[in-house]
Amino acid sequence: IYVEPKGLYLLEAMACGVPVVQPRHGAFIEMLEKTSGGLLVEPDNPGSLADGLYKMWKYPAMRVELGEKGFEAVRQHYSIGHSADRMLEVYRKATSSCCPTCRSRLRLAMPPRSWGRLAAARARCSIFSVRSSHRPREQ
Repeated sequence: IYVEPKGLYLLEAMACGVPVVQPRHGAFIEMLEKTSGGLLVEPDNPGSLADGLYKMWKYPAMRVELGEKGFEAVRQHYSIGHSADRMLEVYRKATSSCCPTCRSRLRLAMPPRSWGRLAAARARCSIFSVRSSHRPREQ
C-alpha cells in the first residue's frame, strides 16, 4: 500500500477552505491535529472512510467550521513566511553554536548578507504575508 509522505494536497485543499477526510497515518495526523481542517479515519478501512465522508455530507455546519479552521491554520502554520522564519532561525542557531570551521562552511552556504535580503524580500512580498479577504464559502 502506498503511503503519501507529505500531504501537500491537504494543505492546498485546506488553504481553499475545503475540509478533508484522511487516514490516520503519515503526515496527515500532525497536519490535521495542527489545523483542525478535517477528519482522520482509520487507515485501510473503507467503512471508516465512508463514515468520515458521510459525516461531511450530513453535517454542513461541521463541514463549514472545519473548512474555516483549515483555511486560517494553513496561513498561520504553513505559510512561506513562517517557513522562511524557521529556516533563518535554524541558520542563526547553527552558525552561532558550532566551531569556526563549521560556521565558515555554513556561511558559504547562506551568508548572513543573504538573511537581510531574504528578510527584506519577505517584508515586500505579498505572498509571504497573505492577508486575503477570501473566506471559504458555505458548501
